Amino acid sequence: MTRLSNSAIALRTLKTLLLSFESLVVLVSLGFLVWDHSRGSLFGRDAADSLSTHLSFAPAKALAGNGLTLFTYPLIHQSFEHLAASGAILILLGIRLVNTSTKWIRISFCGAASVAIALSYLLPLAPQATEADRVFGLSALAHAYLGASLILRPTLLATSIFLALVGLMIWNAPSALTMWGHGAGFTIGLAAA
Repeated sequence: MTRLSNSAIALRTLKTLLLSFESLVVLVSLGFLVWDHSRGSLFGRDAADSLSTHLSFAPAKALAGNGLTLFTYPLIHQSFEHLAASGAILILLGIRLVNTSTKWIRISFCGAASVAIALSYLLPLAPQATEADRVFGLSALAHAYLGASLILRPTLLATSIFLALVGLMIWNAPSALTMWGHGAGFTIGLAAA
């Protein structure tokens, strides 16, 4: 009996993992990354030809264009390692939130958080961005999920991820724009929860 229930739990978890909205977001990001890399090295060709140039968010030109980059920048990555790290956190925390919210609420949260994080660069306290600065990747969105998880489903997993990310940020000393995006994502996640 116990074996059957453990198998059923494992199958349900696997199904949730494979069919989650967060897994779809990571797969789309992986598709963009593979497509961009298949066209040549990101750093070996003209940067103007890269997907990261066309679909990433430029804080200095936030109000220019059609606004599509407000939604596409989380899907763009320059390395498989960055996508793997951010994507794993997003999927793990997304699975933790499955029981607290519907798929449509999480989809709405992703879209709203994506736009809010990007627009936070327009705040007066935000670090100044140059014309060449670009914002991209799932990590700020993963921080939003982390903030929401710490409120809605406080667990050892969420707390451990939080502490690990704080340690990595201190160790790697990312740019002010990166720190701002991660902090904005975390704050938005806390507020939304």
